[in-house]
Amino acid sequence: MVTKEVRAKRSSVFRIGRWGVLLAVLAFSTAIGVLHQKVPSLRTVGGDGLCPFGGVESFWKLVNSGSMIQKIEVGSFVLLAGSLVLALFFGRAFCGQFCPLGTIQEIVGRLRDALGVRRVELPSWLDRPARLLKYALLLVLTLLTWQLGVLVVRPYDPWAAYNHLLSDELLTTLGFGAAILAASLVGSFFVDRAFCKYACPMGALLGIVSKLQWFRVVRDADACVDCGVCDRACAMNCSVSTSGAVTDSECIACGLCVAACPAPGALEIKGRAVGSRAVQPVAVVVGTLAIVLGFVGVTTATGDMRFTKPPLMEQVLDAQPASAAESPSASGGFDTSLIKGYMTMAEVSDATGIPAEELQHEFGIAPSEMSRPLKEMSSDHDFDTDAVRAYVAERIGGTYAPKEEVQGSEDACSGDQ
Repeated sequence: MVTKEVRAKRSSVFRIGRWGVLLAVLAFSTAIGVLHQKVPSLRTVGGDGLCPFGGVESFWKLVNSGSMIQKIEVGSFVLLAGSLVLALFFGRAFCGQFCPLGTIQEIVGRLRDALGVRRVELPSWLDRPARLLKYALLLVLTLLTWQLGVLVVRPYDPWAAYNHLLSDELLTTLGFGAAILAASLVGSFFVDRAFCKYACPMGALLGIVSKLQWFRVVRDADACVDCGVCDRACAMNCSVSTSGAVTDSECIACGLCVAACPAPGALEIKGRAVGSRAVQPVAVVVGTLAIVLGFVGVTTATGDMRFTKPPLMEQVLDAQPASAAESPSASGGFDTSLIKGYMTMAEVSDATGIPAEELQHEFGIAPSEMSRPLKEMSSDHDFDTDAVRAYVAERIGGTYAPKEEVQGSEDACSGDQ
């Protein structure tokens, strides 16, 4: 029999470990977003470009047209794959153990508790139908992405808005996303993880896959003392205290119900097989962390997952067929949407073959400015990144779409106009 002291220590280690991971992921994601917006010379990828749902949308375009949504980072696919594997093992563990937007909502909920405000639980006649909204959104976004082949969700994405809090995009192209972010945080002050429950399409996808999960919370009715502590600990309002096994797709595998349970053996995390041994909540933290770091570590080592952007020339070569590799612009198919604000005029010259002197004359810049990010020069000169795209398209016959058409589509996840 495990003593009360040992159980308390295990619970403490689990909580510290879980919050350590959650806060580390949130801090890293926030830093990526800030550096991407404010220090373009570092060429960090956009935080919203490392969102697994971007991989979901690009996957549908890949299936439908044979090509991916342009500039979706490989990291989006890596995190998507990792979250799906997690769902097969532990259910929506990505939501409960990693998701930084979920972490922010949980922090808001903790603030509410600290202020002594009671959380709101919607009546079941309203709550259950409302939770279907995220599945409807998943379906609509899937159909629109299939048809349009663009990142439909980006203008409405609260996570994209969070990663652009210091950008002028926040109140323009990401205005709806900013409003949804604000509503989610205000809602989470009253209703735990409001966005997770009612509006997250990624949570809906993982909820579907979680029906196949191997590990789940199992309740021993004989050991249970019917105190209801587990129900109160559950941010997703799952009916833990009345379940034989928690199979609700709303469960985010946070492990808080097991850690809070005062009755030895009443709640345990076990595999589906008969006679499976119990797994400690801290083991779920370690296991999920190992799976995600495994995906990220391997793909980073192979060079597939990057946290910094490659030069324009490399991106152009990657986008061109092999026959055009020696002269990307020779085929007349140069895609100017590849030109981003964090890039330099020197990169544009190298990738397009347009002489540096010509670009200096056309845009009225000094030779020393050829290495400045394009979006930094807009404050000193009468042109922006979109003007450079237009000139390149006219000069070498490449493809060009006006800025308002580029935003939210091929360039949607990077936020680099």
